[in-house]
Amino acid sequence: MKTCRVMILGRENASVSEYTVKERFPILLFFLLERYDRIEFLVGGDGAFETHSVKFIERAQKAIGTERIAMTLLTDEKSGDASGDVRFKQTIDECDAVACFIDRPEGDAYDALLHAQHHGKEAFNFAFHMVNMW
Repeated sequence: MKTCRVMILGRENASVSEYTVKERFPILLFFLLERYDRIEFLVGGDGAFETHSVKFIERAQKAIGTERIAMTLLTDEKSGDASGDVRFKQTIDECDAVACFIDRPEGDAYDALLHAQHHGKEAFNFAFHMVNMW
């Protein structure tokens, strides 16, 4: 069974509407389900993007099934020390892709996106109209 692990990242205090996630998440989901048997979403924050994404993923699990769509809520990695940053980057390293809402080039989420791209991960930025664009 071919599985894709996707890290969900949002810029802290980003102004993202639930509508934006509802509009763009299906595009990502269908794109991934065409290529993989199972999608595992790893959600590591509690910002607006992560909150809206969790709601959508839960609805998708009900419609499609948990055998094809899984979700893991990660504990808060913001411990204020370097070990939290290392664990976060290790989690990204274990993923195949990153889904994010990053509307400006700054902050921890932006740094994480750059880390993911540097390691050859696919990036889907919901801040833009097209997916897989940054």
